[in-house]
Amino acid sequence: MKKIFFISSMIILLIYSVVLFPDYSTAEKSSLKQLLQYAEKTGYNQTAIYDLDVIHYFKLSQYDTELKKITFKKTPEYQEKLNKLKSIRQKMLENYYYIELERSLGEYDIKRKGFEISFGGNIAISDFDLNAPKSAQGFIFPSLPIKNTPDDFIERLGLKGIYEERLFLPMGEEQGRSIETHPKDTHVYLVFKMASAKDVSYEGYIIDSRSWVKAEERLLMATPVRVIVGNDKSNEVYFDKEYK
Repeated sequence: MKKIFFISSMIILLIYSVVLFPDYSTAEKSSLKQLLQYAEKTGYNQTAIYDLDVIHYFKLSQYDTELKKITFKKTPEYQEKLNKLKSIRQKMLENYYYIELERSLGEYDIKRKGFEISFGGNIAISDFDLNAPKSAQGFIFPSLPIKNTPDDFIERLGLKGIYEERLFLPMGEEQGRSIETHPKDTHVYLVFKMASAKDVSYEGYIIDSRSWVKAEERLLMATPVRVIVGNDKSNEVYFDKEYK
């Protein structure tokens, strides 16, 4: 009787863990909607949540000096908000999240059999800001095999050291035809859990002022990360791979 009860309990626990904590590294899903259903779209100010920055997260701009901040941190209101933020942080670290990359896939590469997608680079030009290495939308993805590609046009202008970051996604010609036929419906998603925070510094070039600057960002580490390319209208998945 005890043995049967033990086995039944283990089955219930296994079902419970699969429903609440999906294993994205092994899950086989048939559609884009199914792949994203357990993940949440990234929300507001998640670096402040990770750092338990009460003043920043709750937009308490009245505490604008160090003395005001120290005084506020001694109040019951601060403790109440801190406890609330701790609860939000705990949930954030347990959940899966996703971002949709803002840049689209380029033309299918016949020789290499796949697509490249840009992650930006170390130059601020027009509508594109500086981008920390291996990062997107406030998150850094150290496990992605992103490569730096020098900008030949910029280098011909006499500027050295400027690069664009690109990620190659291998796909067959069938997937390539589908993506090129429906480019506006095709999107690239990164699914991940947040692991830690990291301060990143790098050199970037501002085209408007024609000057090099030292940029600094605080980013959330996301590893491993699952890269998914799919069609939002048909729900078809063209590419799905986890990078650890």
